[in-house]
Amino acid sequence: MIVTILLGCRHDPPPPAGCDEADCVANVASAAWYGPPYEAKLGDALAVWDDLVFAGAPIYPVSEYSDGITFVGVAPVATLDPVGRWLGGEAYDLTGTSIAVDDLDGDGTPEVAIGQPNGVPEIDVTGVTYLVSGLPTGDVPLADAASLAFYAPHFTGLGSGTRFGRLLGDTPSLVTSGLGMSPSNPGVVYAIDPTRTGILGEDDAERVLRGPPGFGRDLAVADLDLDGQDDLVVANELTGVDWFMGPWDAASDEADRDGQWSAGASTDGIDRVGAIGDVTGDGAPDLAFTALTHLEPVERAGRAYVVAAGDPTSGSVEDLPLQVQGRFVGEGVGSAIAGGDVDGDGQDDLVVGASGVYPGTFRGAVLLFLGPRDAAALTADDADARIQGEHVHDFFGRSSPSSTPTATPDRTC
Repeated sequence: MIVTILLGCRHDPPPPAGCDEADCVANVASAAWYGPPYEAKLGDALAVWDDLVFAGAPIYPVSEYSDGITFVGVAPVATLDPVGRWLGGEAYDLTGTSIAVDDLDGDGTPEVAIGQPNGVPEIDVTGVTYLVSGLPTGDVPLADAASLAFYAPHFTGLGSGTRFGRLLGDTPSLVTSGLGMSPSNPGVVYAIDPTRTGILGEDDAERVLRGPPGFGRDLAVADLDLDGQDDLVVANELTGVDWFMGPWDAASDEADRDGQWSAGASTDGIDRVGAIGDVTGDGAPDLAFTALTHLEPVERAGRAYVVAAGDPTSGSVEDLPLQVQGRFVGEGVGSAIAGGDVDGDGQDDLVVGASGVYPGTFRGAVLLFLGPRDAAALTADDADARIQGEHVHDFFGRSSPSSTPTATPDRTC
């Protein structure tokens, strides 16, 4: 199967002639969606399922305020009009910060989990993860469409990471995290039964895992030790990447982890983590995570790491053998990372975003490294292909689906 990775970016210049709105692109160049001006952030989160593309726009001015929004479109996108949109309900609720899609019950209809890390703060709730079955027709309030709404305590920031997985055995779970939104609020990961309905809270979770602030910045579900059981991987924004071997039975605190790739001072925090397919060519899916603002060799150059499945061993992230390293101030390598067979040779390839961060120019780029990849410290000069953003403040390469999609549009923006 030949795929081309779906990419997200957001930019300031006007769109091409014939487009009514300007500013953000979640796209791939055969067609593009443009959001309205100023911080719409369309494309900050992306997911694919079958022939559908799901794009989050956490700050999208639906009204006079900037609610979040999640677009759904068909790939390849034939027009600039989405199939439908789920709308956030509060000013700056950040709907669409994270998205997970799967057909959990095998009925041919996707279940979609959408994170809203700043939802409903006026009732001492900061963070909601919604579960929707089916697709929107036109513009639909997310809270009305959801079969399940899981609320977290104040300042949790729930919805910063969202995945589906089988962490409790063979039964699917909705797994969602919040990194804690102040120094006094812990990060947390929940496992929730997706067959439940209604409004649920922390006491209704199947499992709860707590950590320090920053724990739960993102998460992944992957079979790290190849035993056929999903394992949980949690990005800690401050200290590194923790893993917990499945099934998830008793772990309730970060200290219960089975291992950690620790981050040093130069790492400057872990941003994204995800399963990316087999880019190392050993026949097993790999794991990747990123440090978007890594401080070496220069300020905020960024860095991405790939870990082959098998027998994970604790250690420093800087000792991992396969890395993509930024070289320029504000390059922001690691804004996105994904795997897929781009050139159609049957081998997954590695795709890394470098969207740029302050004090860079934010033009952005996407780097393609053809697989299989051996141990190496790679830079943009080693890429087999590179696609640049067109303008300053494009933030091109801001996001991508972390795992290999079943279908995507056929060009990049």
